[in-house]
Amino acid sequence: MILDALYLLLTGTAGNLIISRRKGYNFMTAKPESSLRDTETHERLYVRVSHDIKRYLLAQNLVEGDRLPSETELSKELGVSRATIREAIVALEVSGILAVKRNFGAVVLNLSEELPPQVISSEAGPFEQIQVRMLLEPEAARLAALNRTTRQCDGMEQAIEMMVGENQAGFTSEEGDMQFHLIIAKASKNSLLQSHIESLWEMRDKGKLWPQLQRSVDLNVTRTRAVFQHMRILEAVRAQNAERARQMMKEHLLSVQAELESTINE
Repeated sequence: MILDALYLLLTGTAGNLIISRRKGYNFMTAKPESSLRDTETHERLYVRVSHDIKRYLLAQNLVEGDRLPSETELSKELGVSRATIREAIVALEVSGILAVKRNFGAVVLNLSEELPPQVISSEAGPFEQIQVRMLLEPEAARLAALNRTTRQCDGMEQAIEMMVGENQAGFTSEEGDMQFHLIIAKASKNSLLQSHIESLWEMRDKGKLWPQLQRSVDLNVTRTRAVFQHMRILEAVRAQNAERARQMMKEHLLSVQAELESTINE
């Protein structure tokens, strides 16, 4: 199941996963069979939906300053989840096509703009990212509790202190958050698990969609909460309580997912 989810993250489509099984794709080898195209040729769902939204707005003759239908209405109109609609709107916001106003919704800026190539080709949506993190990181925390060193625990504590400093400085960086999770991954002593988690965090760190979506949440609340959640994870890892470490990480990521879902405009 974890490998399936990782493949979905890379390709962005469930249908391609079915194709890969039928064609005999081997997840344990470095090279896919020639029947599969490079991942860049697989259009992610939120990208397709962003184009659908733009066409819908043009058909409705909306102009600059006009308010979009709610994300729930668009979800019904286009037949996709509200989370996918949210990711598509964030992509359109990054592109300068829409603007999202907190507690108000999205408005049209410029329907003549296009999606940036880097968004179309490389970045999984934030909701996809957190779904895969929930598959991987609780297990990494469980293994970290069993295998961690004192030095790694000290590193996690320093990362939390960095988070506190970043919060006090005005939430301009998430380096402490990233370092905490990467130390957990390394402490798991599972190199494959570590590499996948590092890839997810690199995508989040270098991408455009996650930081754009973060602007719609109350960072004072969410990042302060995250500090305390990280402290509970560290406490369990330091005590080598593997099941509690797994559960604390799961609860933390569920909280992050809930924060993302709270940005959906009904």
